[in-house]
Amino acid sequence: MIRDEVKLWTRKSRSKFYESITDKEKIDKHLCKIEDELKLFVHDFLEGSKKDDAPKELLEEEKAEAMKLLCDPSLLFKAGQAIAKNVEGERENTLLLYLALTSRHLARPINIVFKAESASGKNYVVENTLKLFPSNAYLNMSGMSAQALVYLQESFSHRFLIIAEMLNHRGKEAADYNLRTLLSEGRLIFYVVTSDPKTKQFVTQKVEREGPTGLVTTTTSPSLHPENETRYFSLALNESDEQTKLVKKRQARSFIERPQQKNDWKIWKDAQNLLEPVRIQIPFAESLADLLPDKPIRIRRDFPRLLAIIEASALLHQFQRQSFVQDSTRVVTATLADYYFARAVAGKTFVESLHSIHPRLRLVVETVGDLSVSDMSVSTLQIAQKTGLSKQSLSRWLNRAVTNGYLECPDNEVEGKQKHYKPGLELPEEGVSVLPSVEELAELVPRTGQEIAFFDPLTGEETRLVWDDEAKKNLCMGVR
Repeated sequence: MIRDEVKLWTRKSRSKFYESITDKEKIDKHLCKIEDELKLFVHDFLEGSKKDDAPKELLEEEKAEAMKLLCDPSLLFKAGQAIAKNVEGERENTLLLYLALTSRHLARPINIVFKAESASGKNYVVENTLKLFPSNAYLNMSGMSAQALVYLQESFSHRFLIIAEMLNHRGKEAADYNLRTLLSEGRLIFYVVTSDPKTKQFVTQKVEREGPTGLVTTTTSPSLHPENETRYFSLALNESDEQTKLVKKRQARSFIERPQQKNDWKIWKDAQNLLEPVRIQIPFAESLADLLPDKPIRIRRDFPRLLAIIEASALLHQFQRQSFVQDSTRVVTATLADYYFARAVAGKTFVESLHSIHPRLRLVVETVGDLSVSDMSVSTLQIAQKTGLSKQSLSRWLNRAVTNGYLECPDNEVEGKQKHYKPGLELPEEGVSVLPSVEELAELVPRTGQEIAFFDPLTGEETRLVWDDEAKKNLCMGVR
């Protein structure tokens, strides 16, 4: 058997192949027929995808069950429990991700990037949280080329892009720019040069991709593009030995216990499809601003993110909140319960984001501080032995610590020499929240007028916000 090969991606190979054909007219007809069939196939495929993505009409019984879930005061806690059926720990991260994905209905969705080591379970956490969302809520992709967002025939409006891993590749700068523009401006406008099929002349065509669009991605890098970093909430997974033990035990149980019945995520997807695009009013936003610190200057960027999480909570609980109509738009009023939820699931992340302190960075900086005696510098080898980090991972976090000023590297410019590090700026104290408690915020809020009951999203404990006539202020009390 004789085989030949045509490299269709090179003009020379295509031309050589065409010249070798004896009956060119017959081949041209076949190629035109193939082109027509492909166009028809692509059209049908895209139309079918749009139909699949469109929310299906719910039966009255299904709608009633989903609405019952949305009206449950323990809704967010139950969402965490549902995800925990497959994910060990990581309750704060999964709930923050759940609220972020719910924020797709808002004008500015919350963007999330998971930063953790390889094999830590970043994508596993994302995949199992996505099970609670319908397919029309997101667009899943393993990666993308430079101009993929421009030519992709999918709707981006009020959807999330789920990119498995942000990697370095050819055209990455262009892809980053397009992504950054889409997230910031809420739309992507691009002009491309194409050939007019009738005149065969080159013409400029306008390609417009409407948002708003959110992003969830993962990376092993301490930082992404500097301008993109300001648009994400960076989440760190629990990489402790204790967490690893819990994960191993869960994995072991799957080989011992009988497989459980398949989880039914339909009610959660139905609930998401019942949520309506609304505008959120946060009446205590100015009081919260007064209670937050004025430094570092990044608070200007992170404060709106905190408000966005409160918005997402109110959006999720829209059928449990008061609302009114303004300019033909339904406006939902957020309550202190929404701040309670935001503080519970994002308090730690907010502090880490504000000071750019990832747990890995803190580990590396504190290790250098512990090993450094009498202002002596510490070698990379000593740090590696103490932390147990791989050479590649350690190098990334050391560079990040030096960039942020938390470490100094006297021989940073000397090539071929093992680098040594000394303590730099002092790290912010761990575990100290800059977010005011609900009680502190409640003191600045006028009398609520009615008791608010909700459930702690992490523990499930019932909590009530009540007005104390004697103290003349709002009080937040746990109910056992």
